[in-house]
Amino acid sequence: MDQITPAVIELGDEEDERDRRFNAYRFAASENAKAIVKEAIELLLSCEAHFGLRTNKRRARDQETFDLTVDAILSDLMHHHLAGTSGDIYVTRSNRVLGAKSRYRPRAYSKMFPYILDLMAKPEMAYVEQLIAAPVEGAPRATVIRSGSRLFDRLVEHEIGIDDLDEHPHGETIVLKRIKDRKNHWDEGGLEEYGDTLDTERYRAELDEINQWIADADLRFDPEGLPWPRTQFSIRDRRLRRIFTQCRFDSGGRMFGGFWQSLRKDERRQGLSISGERAVELDYG
Repeated sequence: MDQITPAVIELGDEEDERDRRFNAYRFAASENAKAIVKEAIELLLSCEAHFGLRTNKRRARDQETFDLTVDAILSDLMHHHLAGTSGDIYVTRSNRVLGAKSRYRPRAYSKMFPYILDLMAKPEMAYVEQLIAAPVEGAPRATVIRSGSRLFDRLVEHEIGIDDLDEHPHGETIVLKRIKDRKNHWDEGGLEEYGDTLDTERYRAELDEINQWIADADLRFDPEGLPWPRTQFSIRDRRLRRIFTQCRFDSGGRMFGGFWQSLRKDERRQGLSISGERAVELDYG
């Protein structure tokens, strides 16, 4: 059985943020959690039929994407609540972003995402609450989503714990960030598309090998003797990415991700072990 601490912290970027990005890779792993998702999908389809929102049955692949998106939204909201994480989850509703072909975008984050989110937020559904960003300067930059009353009820009814949820492997591990617009205070320096080269393929192959080794490693965490509050995380969160900056593959390239990056130094030093041996931390210039 996987060792789970009370919560998970997702590192969406190299910067620590109070509000975090929606994790579109989350999914219901246990039968109890799957039952919540299954019921939600059935109710959402009934809602569509009742309000005449669709006249044709979805193609099989489109229905798979619909189901995957509902699963990801519910699972990430449940995870966020169970983790006791501060702040909110923010998402994008931009057609330009969601409709564009991208090596970075997960399947659950498609151009149908806003429609599905609106359907889940209907008063009759009450799975989601959303605060939609206003298209004016100075307003919040993204839409915030929170658990709705029905989701809270189902979470308690099915006795969902954090180990009832899991993550699919993330897609692209070699990430290239564009240059920030210094004149735009809100510009976060988003992701840059790129064509693969021998170098990027080598970077990806190397990182795949590292990630596989870490996935198979005997990593354990013993919180005994550590002071409160302790960092909340899942020991299954091990997948690394390399992030390059300034729209260049000779800038940055550091590895990010892995539960150990969110731990305090004393937590890593005292609580973390590899194959039964205490972990040590090496730093270099």
